[in-house]
Formats: sequence, structure tokens, C-alpha cells
Amino acid sequence: AQGHQDPLLHPPAPGRPDRHRGRGLRLLHAVSRSWWASLRKWKGSWVGRVAYGDESVRRSGVSESVYFLGTYIADEDQSDLADALSVYVRQGGKLHWRDHTPRTKRAVCETISEHNANYLVVAASPIPEGKGEERARQQALHCLSVMLEGDFGVDSLILERRQQTQDEKDKRTIALAQRNKVLTPGFRLTHRFGHEDKRL
Repeated sequence: AQGHQDPLLHPPAPGRPDRHRGRGLRLLHAVSRSWWASLRKWKGSWVGRVAYGDESVRRSGVSESVYFLGTYIADEDQSDLADALSVYVRQGGKLHWRDHTPRTKRAVCETISEHNANYLVVAASPIPEGKGEERARQQALHCLSVMLEGDFGVDSLILERRQQTQDEKDKRTIALAQRNKVLTPGFRLTHRFGHEDKRL
């Protein structure tokens, strides 16, 4: 997908951050087939929801390097997908795709398909050389957060903790979006260690 401006320098209109282009990065988004049916309102305003996110990078087996920032959107109305996937977790407390056999990977996919879970994934490609991975993350985070709040009613995003300086960059991206009024002041970003929450 092609856009026109760097979303960090020229923020999109609220609810419309789906396509951007900036300094060689193409930002795309994908949503679950069931997201629209699950949106709810209560007393005229969105019921706050929580999204749990993590990153992934693909450099091999693809024509261009790709940075992914994806979220699982927790829904109190439905059984927790994280509970269902916990049976596949190995020692260490996290479900790492690369750690499993093809047979287990198929079982994980089948389990996910059985749940009417909501998710949002943003992909940035290609990743520039040097510090491009961090730049791709911040562009993806900007786009992801605006869509989570505007389209999914999410008011809290929880990401896996990295180094403190890296987490501060995430917070500055959110603060910039709030100053530019593409995120409301009530949107919250927090960081947790992966072993602290199974949804991460």
C-alpha cells in the first residue's frame, strides 16, 4: 500500500491512518474478519478495551525485510485465547513460534482459528539499514495506536518491555500523537516483561 507522508511528521486524520509512506517505508495494516461485529458502545461511548502487543522482524524468506507490530485485543465477552494457547507454552513462560515443531505450529494455528479473537497487525517494509528497525517500530506504533483507539475502542496498549531508552521512544511517539490530537489524552501505553503476562 502506498501513502504520501511520514505519519510522525504529518499525522493522519483521526480514524484514517491506514496507509502511509515515509522515507522508503510502506506501512500496511490487517484486521481480523470479525472486528466490526465485536465493537460495542455503552451509554454513548466506547467501552474501554485492552490490547497486548509484540513485535517481529522478517529478513529471510521475503523479498523485502518486514517489521511487524501486532496486537491481541482482549475481550471480556469471550473466552481468553491466551488461556487456550497456554498448553503450548514451554519453559520460560512465553509461546515462541520459533521454538516449536511444525506439528505444534499447526495445532497453534488451529486453536487460534477456533476463537473469534480480535487482532490488529501493522507491517512496515522495507526496513532501512542502520537504525531503520527502530524507526519502523515507531511508525508502526503510531499507526497501530490510532487505529486501536479509533476503530476498536481500545484505550490501553500493553507492550513487552525492552530497554528503558527504547521504551521511552515508544512513550514519546504516543505523546506526539496525543499532542497532534490523533490520540485522546486518555490513551495509555505501558510496558511489562513478557513473563509477567501470558497475553504478551
